[in-house]
Amino acid sequence: FLQGLGECQDQQFPDKSGHCTTAKGENFKRPPVLIALTHNDKVKGNDSKIDSVRNRIKKVLSGGKYENVMPEFFLIDNTLVGDDGDDVRKLRRKLFEFSNAVLNQEILMPVKWLDFEVALSQKLSPDCKYISIDEAKRKAEICDIGKFDQAIKFLHRQGVVVHHSGSSKVVLDPHWLMNRFTKVISMPVKLDALSRHALDVFEQKGILFREYLQKLEDAELLEELMQKFNLICPCQHEGKAAFYVPSVAPTMIPGKELEASNVPSLFVTFPRKLVPMSLFTKLQVKLISEWKKRFPNQQATPSFYCNYSLLPLIIDGDVYDVCLIDFHEFIKVAVFPKQDGNHFKFASHLLATLKKCLDDLKSPDQLLFSMTSYNLEVECTCCFGKEERKCSRHHEIQCHSDRCGHRHFWKLSDLQRFYNDKSPAVCRSDKRSSKVFDIKSVKIWLNTGKWLMLKTFFNCYV
Repeated sequence: FLQGLGECQDQQFPDKSGHCTTAKGENFKRPPVLIALTHNDKVKGNDSKIDSVRNRIKKVLSGGKYENVMPEFFLIDNTLVGDDGDDVRKLRRKLFEFSNAVLNQEILMPVKWLDFEVALSQKLSPDCKYISIDEAKRKAEICDIGKFDQAIKFLHRQGVVVHHSGSSKVVLDPHWLMNRFTKVISMPVKLDALSRHALDVFEQKGILFREYLQKLEDAELLEELMQKFNLICPCQHEGKAAFYVPSVAPTMIPGKELEASNVPSLFVTFPRKLVPMSLFTKLQVKLISEWKKRFPNQQATPSFYCNYSLLPLIIDGDVYDVCLIDFHEFIKVAVFPKQDGNHFKFASHLLATLKKCLDDLKSPDQLLFSMTSYNLEVECTCCFGKEERKCSRHHEIQCHSDRCGHRHFWKLSDLQRFYNDKSPAVCRSDKRSSKVFDIKSVKIWLNTGKWLMLKTFFNCYV
């Protein structure tokens, strides 16, 4: 939980030196975090139990990572109602003091931006849900706003309007737009807008023919923004223009979990140990789209499921099957080369593309507010599948399932540091013995200089 708070702080308060002072002169770091321990009525009189919980929390805080967490604890009696209880009143007063201190030091929104918001809201009506970007700029000029891009981005991130950089439209009613997205994806319209065959293709494969979108009202806007939000991905199916819609694709039939033979798998992990809602479907679309931008001659057809995708990625004529698998707690990226040889170049480009996709999806423009940060990691072969207790899912000892066998992962950033320092990566998951992880086994994902030397060599002889 505290780790999640730290990740949130890095995202929302990138200024690490941001401190505030209350009216009483108490200094604290943003964002202030207060700890309230509920159900105090269950342990009244049991001071040793309360002290034990306090000491455990203090021990975590003493590490120095959570200086924005207040050391004071509030004990809440759940049997009391409203403001009854001294600690409830203390907590409310403390929240009030900190809130005022933060607000007093925040950069306030210019009054002109408020005027701009009002001007846009006045255009909203049952018959007008969006306007052109040129009309929005004219409204901004009337409100004497010099930095239009900054103002419109602020309103977008506040959920007042919807506008992506490069988009030709500004949506004045975000709820209306989300409802339209839902209706397109769920397809509750009459079947006369779509043939029975096209409907079957959509329901069975998650492929939507473009001709269906073009028959809908506001077709141009929907197509543009659904791509901006990475909800659909252009493709060809049966010789017709179409879109992949991973969110409605079927679930992959359970089977043997994929393991790459000579390229170690990557794992995308998250602070809360859960894949943020809707991230996986967006990542599938984003990755194939970004790869096509880097390497346009992509002729192989990807396969999308709501929890799995097979992306045949081509680089210099070589084909690599890249599988993305959503395990709820993390995302697995497995790579299967179709040919022998050196795969460092592909791994370098895939890693860079994956990072860009995740960083773009982390942007507030995507409105994925639960996506604060991520880590790229590899499995620890020292302890994977060596749990001596039966797993809760398969009731197996030493289960080799991805969801059960991992005691921990190694962050690529940590392994890179160990590699640079020539230090050992010691697995300490087994308290009885320590084992050294073989960093060279995953060096394809590290910046070892090997690919740079190969690139220089090739350039010299081209």
